[in-house]
Amino acid sequence: MIQQFILFAFLLSISFLQTGYPKLDDLQPLTVQNVGALKSVASIGSDTPEDVIWSPDGKTLAAVSSGQVVLYNRADMLKPFLKVQRPSDEAIDLENEFLIIGENYWNTPGNTESVPSADKIFTGPDKKWFISGSTEDGQVTIDAYDTISRKETSFKSGISGELVDAVFSPESRYVALKFTEMSDSWSGRQLAQLWDLDAGKLITKLDQYYGQISQMAFYANGRLLVTVSKDDDYGEYDDIRVWDVRSGEQLQFNKDTSYAPVRFSPDQKLMVYAVNTGLLLWDDWYMGLMQYKLPDQEGTSYAELRNPTFSPDSTKLFTQYYNQIFVWDVDSALKNLVPAFSITPTQNAVPRWLLENNSMIRDYTLSTDGSRLAVQNVDDQVRIWDLTQDPPVVKQVLSNINSVQMSPDFKWAWGDTAGLRNKVLIDANTSELLQKLPSDARLDPRWQYAAYWSEGVVSVVDLGQKQTTHLYPLPDYLGDVEYQEAKQGRAVFTSGNRMAVYDLLSGEDVFHRDEQFYHRKILSPSGQILLSLSNKGVQISKTDHPDDVIFELNSAIEKPIFSLLPDEKTLVYITPSDTYSFSNSRVSYSHVQLWDILTGKQLAEYTIEGNIQAFTTNQDGSSLAIGSADGYGDVLALLYMVDLAHPQKEPLRFEIPVSQFTFFDQLNFSPNGQYLAMTTDSQEYGDGPTGHFYEVMVFTPQRLRDPATFEVKEAFIIPGVRSPVFSPNGQLLFTSGAEDVYDPTAPVKVHLWDLKTQTELSAFESDTLPAFSPDGHLAAAHDETGTNVYAVDALQKGESKPFISIVGREGKIKNLAFKPDGKALYLVESSRVRVYGVP
Repeated sequence: MIQQFILFAFLLSISFLQTGYPKLDDLQPLTVQNVGALKSVASIGSDTPEDVIWSPDGKTLAAVSSGQVVLYNRADMLKPFLKVQRPSDEAIDLENEFLIIGENYWNTPGNTESVPSADKIFTGPDKKWFISGSTEDGQVTIDAYDTISRKETSFKSGISGELVDAVFSPESRYVALKFTEMSDSWSGRQLAQLWDLDAGKLITKLDQYYGQISQMAFYANGRLLVTVSKDDDYGEYDDIRVWDVRSGEQLQFNKDTSYAPVRFSPDQKLMVYAVNTGLLLWDDWYMGLMQYKLPDQEGTSYAELRNPTFSPDSTKLFTQYYNQIFVWDVDSALKNLVPAFSITPTQNAVPRWLLENNSMIRDYTLSTDGSRLAVQNVDDQVRIWDLTQDPPVVKQVLSNINSVQMSPDFKWAWGDTAGLRNKVLIDANTSELLQKLPSDARLDPRWQYAAYWSEGVVSVVDLGQKQTTHLYPLPDYLGDVEYQEAKQGRAVFTSGNRMAVYDLLSGEDVFHRDEQFYHRKILSPSGQILLSLSNKGVQISKTDHPDDVIFELNSAIEKPIFSLLPDEKTLVYITPSDTYSFSNSRVSYSHVQLWDILTGKQLAEYTIEGNIQAFTTNQDGSSLAIGSADGYGDVLALLYMVDLAHPQKEPLRFEIPVSQFTFFDQLNFSPNGQYLAMTTDSQEYGDGPTGHFYEVMVFTPQRLRDPATFEVKEAFIIPGVRSPVFSPNGQLLFTSGAEDVYDPTAPVKVHLWDLKTQTELSAFESDTLPAFSPDGHLAAAHDETGTNVYAVDALQKGESKPFISIVGREGKIKNLAFKPDGKALYLVESSRVRVYGVP
């Protein structure tokens, strides 16, 4: 825990090197006498990414958090080019040219256009008209600027709210405007209007209903306008309306029975959408209804066709029906349309192809050249059809994938695994799994990169090269760093497959590299030697020269345990036995080996009874303590003491009777080596209350030298507590535990004990053990509520009392740490770090 505090302090120290943070070197060192004068001297925000967004052109990536947006250029993913503060309630949009947060705009690299004003500005394809909306006298005023005549006109919309979208006709004369209404009677419903910009007049009010408008599109050279909306009066269905642009007349209104979206043929000659009775096809005005009568059905029964779309060359029309895809030749289908407004259907458009799938269809996708069709079923399967053959045939089946996107050339498939745990990239031609990424991964629109975030780190994957670039950490991010170890001025941490070692005093990284093999790093006590651990073995190297391996031990045994002793020459290597202890899921460790890492020779090997569950060494490296347990019922907790000066000697063995099913939880030597604290965890069974019962036993190591005179009663036993932490001088012991082990609601307290007199000095409610100032005189811990900090005189038996309160501030205290020079105390909260000191 102290190592974690050191790491937090290191990260904060680095952060204060940034511009705008106060210098802390001039603060007074914290002492027992001045701790009551602590003041908040700084506050550092901590942003965890919530989302990543790609720009439509795939060149810019935005990492979005609750407090900021960080932009990266794909050409240089390691350094952000823009960091913008973001109010938590503002929407984020990333266009090719601009980052948009609410109503504010920022340029992205390479953009030569000027930043728009704070108002939303809309322009047509030929940029003849620029439209913006402003609120005056309680209603939206439309400001239109003609770039040819250079004249600006304004007209009243009559709507109280905000202009949110504008869609222009091909020649830019007409515009459909969408508003979000905000009035005394309505809030959030959307309205639409059609305007003639050249004449400066309102042609008609479009959808005046309560739902959201999802689609507005001009069609047939701008003569028709289509709107799609949801109307609360008619439930959850989409209402589709077709308007005559010049007259404003509503030509068609399909309410309660229509199924969006409206699709247009690529040659812009036809429009289609689904209704309950079939597919409505339009040309310049209206053509009719296309239906398919189900075979072998009594009476007049027509398939409920859904999700129509045209082939890229506009010659074929696709639609789905349960587990089938119907494909029509457009020219022949047009000859079998039901006449407009016909009451009794008389025609049956027979499809050219009827493609059967093995389950109900969720969606389908056409390749850009129209040669292939990917059909996604509800059973998490994708069937890829070859449409160049007549009839088409299934060329590939992709399994255990849903929410599928196909690359335009159908080379790749991207989607979720069946359990929604991962995103996967699959070769659509071979079904080979190319990439498996976290479920939060987002795909670059150009299909070149994917991005995802985890614990404050954003990673970008080159899909073609299968290489990962880590954008880590985000600026000012001080959250859950995946640290491995911190020792004597150096810290090692990992993020994904990235590993780095930092010098805590200078703030410089000693080295860093990307790795796939090793999954854990351990620093030696001096911080000069690095252990790289995996399930295959261990490599030992110096942190200044990490690639020069000085010792390597390969092991095929499952889950070995390694530790480098304080002499930095001896490696403790613990391996599992062939048996399992307590349950089949618990690996039993029983073999201990000592290795000289400089010579590569094995110094000793021991077999320990039971299951090794804890081990530790004293600071001078002269003794190794090993704790194990074995069996049910009346069991023995076994303590072994190894004389490291004479490793060939058999370890001393001590039996500690325990009445219940027991595990070792911890073993700790005091800093001065005078005491050894052993924590056990007993599981109680029976007719009465049951639960975990923790116990701390404190031994004097000198008495452990002679097994013949050892007695358990000679230990100082503290029942019902766990997690012992010695004070730096080794004379005091902090423990944490509940007042009533059988009551889960009982308060958790930190107790302070005098080891020499074996008496309790003080206690306060807290679920976190204290951090110590560098000189060991002052201890600090927060209470169980995470709102107050207690100060404890760690040397003079001073009374513990709260000296900092953060009641009413953002978040609770999660952790705390002293600055390495003892001049500041850091309080790590859920969303920021607060720094306290004495000016």
